[in-house]
This record gives sequence, structure tokens and C-alpha cells, in this order.
Amino acid sequence: MNKEILEISSAATVKRIWKSYASGLSGYLSVALLCNAVVALSTPALPELIRRVIDDIFVNKDENMLIILPTIAVMIMFVRAIGTYGANVSINLIGQKMLVHYRKTYIYHCLRRIFHTLILFTLRDLFQILLPIPQN
Repeated sequence: MNKEILEISSAATVKRIWKSYASGLSGYLSVALLCNAVVALSTPALPELIRRVIDDIFVNKDENMLIILPTIAVMIMFVRAIGTYGANVSINLIGQKMLVHYRKTYIYHCLRRIFHTLILFTLRDLFQILLPIPQN
């Protein structure tokens, strides 16, 4: 198979799904991406902070850093926690809203099929009663 056709069809499928089930959820996706960016940017700060703790506190014996570095560590962890929480909540909301939309669409199509079937059988039975076919 041609890879270009598969890529185009995959992109078209993603666009169709996003338009039909996730329209109006771009804000949640933006929040999730922003929160993930915050987490990604704050992750390398921890190894740098550990290096500073070892250099300043243990090697240089600086007692002032005993107050400053733990405070910075708590702030970094707090920022990462908020970013992780925001990303998880946003992604969960997107999933829930898409699922609700899918369920409503599915129920609508099922009920429509049931009503069409009931009307079809009711009309067929009505015609059999009103216009009986003579038996030879």
C-alpha cells in the first residue's frame, strides 16, 4: 500500500473524529498542553537543585543555603504538582465530554432505528389488515 494514502486517511480520520466528537474542546487541549509544558520545563530543575545542594551545603558548608534550597525545592515540586494536576484534569474532561457526545449520538441512532422499525412493522401490519391479500 502507498504510505501517503495511509497518512492522509489517518489525518482525515483524526480530523473527522475531532470535528464530530471534540468540537469546542480545543481550550481544554490547550490547557493540557500548557500544563504539560510547565511540567516538562520544571523537570530538569530538580537535578540542578540537587547538584547545588551537594556543592553549596556539603562542599562549601554554606548554612544560608539550608533555608533557600529546600524552599526552592518545595516550590518546584508545587509547580510540577499543579501542572500534572491541570494536565490530568483537562485530558479527563476531554475524554468524558467526547464519551458523552458519543453516547448521545449512539443512543439517538439506536432509538431512530427502533422507531423506524416499529413504524415499518406497524404500517405493514396495517396494510395487511386493510388490504387483505386473497388466498387461492
